[in-house]
Amino acid sequence: MPKRIPWRDRSLHVEAEVADDILSGMKSHDATHSQTMPCTMCPYTQHTVRYCLLECRSSACLDDSLQKCEWRGKTVTCLDSDVTSIYEYGEHTSPTDSPPQEKTHVNEKAILPRDGKPSPSPDANSTCPIAEIRHPLDDLSTLMTVLNSVNSYSRTYIENHDRVDEIQVWVHANAFTGNEPLSRAFTFGWEYDHEKKLNIGNGSDTKLFIVGLSTKALVKRMEVPPESFALHMDGAYKTNQCDYPVLVVGLSDCSRRFHLVALFVISQETQPMFEACLPALRRLYQWVTHKLLVVQYAMVDADQAQYNSLSSVFSSNPKYQFLMCFFTF
Repeated sequence: MPKRIPWRDRSLHVEAEVADDILSGMKSHDATHSQTMPCTMCPYTQHTVRYCLLECRSSACLDDSLQKCEWRGKTVTCLDSDVTSIYEYGEHTSPTDSPPQEKTHVNEKAILPRDGKPSPSPDANSTCPIAEIRHPLDDLSTLMTVLNSVNSYSRTYIENHDRVDEIQVWVHANAFTGNEPLSRAFTFGWEYDHEKKLNIGNGSDTKLFIVGLSTKALVKRMEVPPESFALHMDGAYKTNQCDYPVLVVGLSDCSRRFHLVALFVISQETQPMFEACLPALRRLYQWVTHKLLVVQYAMVDADQAQYNSLSSVFSSNPKYQFLMCFFTF
């Protein structure tokens, strides 16, 4: 059996905001492992916790010794009550605090993207550092410092974060009402609470996170004869970050062109998740067009969960056929 680690209690059962402040005051560290598991913090209920392992990344410890710092951290966050416990093991190689984070120069901030994304103009990207910074290249901030500044701006001003409460407010503010213009994006889903607000969940195994995004113009693309299109769904991922997958749903026509209909941000790729997305899209189509959605052909990758969910939702049509997508161009 693996050796039991004698964790020390740092903070137990604190609110998420307090836990963030405590972690921010600790030495530099990174999360090396993250997973969900059954919760043992709360009695009499069955839900999950987010378990994270932390490793020291302090430059002070790295400069003091060639060996890896022995300090380890652990956070356990209940996904139901949003309460966090923080534990530690081992000691830092150096007692010196981490040096203050390097900040970008004022001239550099002037050319940082205002939306957290690079400039769409290649010429602007290639000429800005020379034309606008007006600072010796050797004295410029490191790439990591610039990226931290961009990420901080995107989290603070354009809501690029994973805080459930704030995401829920945004989803409810942009929920489908029926009065939207054709090109305005809105959110929708499957489950609604007693106040007729979309229940988006928190990403746990029992409270699935699901948010659909579309427009009336995209939904109306399905107002074509059922035999003229194949309903095509597939998952998309970000390979540079650990983010939720995005379920892409659209139409493949006879000329092999794909037409987007809706996007779903989901927490798991399971059959119950897909069986919530597809009825939500079918109901939305009925709300927008006042017609019933009839699917004759459906196409996905070799995924058993997607196959089962499509058959469960659309097999009431006696002409329904499933097509497997081997590769796309």
